[in-house]
Amino acid sequence: MQTATNESLDFVGHAFRTAQELFRVPSLARSALHPLKRLRVRAGCLKGLDFLWLEITRRCNLRCAHCYAGSRPQLPLIEKMQFADWCRVMEEARSLGCRRLQFIGGEPTLHPDLGRLLHYAKRVGFRHCEVFTNATLLRDDLVETFKELGVLVRFSLYSSDPAIHDQITGQAGSFERTVEGIRRLVRRKIRLDASMILMDQNAAQAKQTKRFLRRLGVTSFGTDRVRGIGRGEQLVNGARAMGELCGYCWSGKLCVDASGDAYPCVFSRFVSVGNCLPGGIKDIVKGEKLSAFRREVFLDKGGQKNVRQV
Repeated sequence: MQTATNESLDFVGHAFRTAQELFRVPSLARSALHPLKRLRVRAGCLKGLDFLWLEITRRCNLRCAHCYAGSRPQLPLIEKMQFADWCRVMEEARSLGCRRLQFIGGEPTLHPDLGRLLHYAKRVGFRHCEVFTNATLLRDDLVETFKELGVLVRFSLYSSDPAIHDQITGQAGSFERTVEGIRRLVRRKIRLDASMILMDQNAAQAKQTKRFLRRLGVTSFGTDRVRGIGRGEQLVNGARAMGELCGYCWSGKLCVDASGDAYPCVFSRFVSVGNCLPGGIKDIVKGEKLSAFRREVFLDKGGQKNVRQV
């Protein structure tokens, strides 16, 4: 109980100091802040770490037309970051107060250590673990790990029309494999969240795809636009790097990729804020590069939120 009280006092003090520093900026009056941003500032999100992406591999068995990471089958499965390195990053993130993380790729289920990494994340105290997958390569042991640890599995389905989905993923038969993966996860009553990236090929099918997923047993569903980053740059006319951000990457987030490079979020690969090999992420999280980027996005010099629900 005493520990919880001390943590609460530390949190309040950190939030107060963050707000004090923020409002020294003359151009940023309290009245000008969106209510959500005011809440986030009080929580100290311009500093610290609240959500961590671990991009454990760049390899993917698909080649989606819009992939912001440019993933494809020919890329390395494992790069500089080894199992022990990922574990150290999770330990440091947890010590900084981070409670939520998501394993991504590439296709994270290709990585031989995904199951071990999920167990380690829970062991060091992460309360909320996610995996973002295309659901085409779900091994039985991974499905059981998801169930055992209460992992939230996020996935994309680009259309209820198999031909359109396969056209976007660049691989025939991917629709059937993804749907079979979804059915397996539903049968095991694993928490699921579906997303659909809207582009010319599938934009008219969002509602049909949502209904299709509901029939499969998936009730959480959202859409987003194509981001003009990676291969998505070819699909967005006049894309500006900062304009392709969601607008909330100032909010206590960090992404670490398979080479150890760190970015403010998964979309902001044009801004490297350091490398966690061998120094770890504490200096990155507390460093000026990340802080400056968060301030710039917070002050609306960059992206804007473009997510909508169907």
